[in-house]
Amino acid sequence: MDDVMKLIKIAVSVLITLAVIGFVVYLFTMGRDMFRTSDAQMVDLQERLTQTNYGELHDTTVKGSQVVSYIRGNTSNVTITVTTKASGGTRTYTKDDVYNVSDSLNANYINPTADFMVTVSKNANDIVDGVTFTQQ
Repeated sequence: MDDVMKLIKIAVSVLITLAVIGFVVYLFTMGRDMFRTSDAQMVDLQERLTQTNYGELHDTTVKGSQVVSYIRGNTSNVTITVTTKASGGTRTYTKDDVYNVSDSLNANYINPTADFMVTVSKNANDIVDGVTFTQQ
């Protein structure tokens, strides 16, 4: 009789352990799905905010310090083009480029106090794909 009780206790212990493991796996799966959903929502929200921020800039004037901030903060697929009076040409920045010009004699130097006119370009899907800053 004692052996039967031990076997029953072991069987119940194994069943409880399997139930707990199954519940933990279920929770892990639910958490992973929620994380994927929230991650997708965050990416969508960031993209909408980027589109709104750049869209509001169209046909406005900003200071050079703001241009530098936009270049440094560009984490989306928006191409930023800057035309300065000093260089007479343009310089294009993508999200992978870093602006760190501090020499005012450099052709790519952006004067923080200069005024820049902003032009926003959109693709066929009405998504902002480029912002052009032209020094006034």
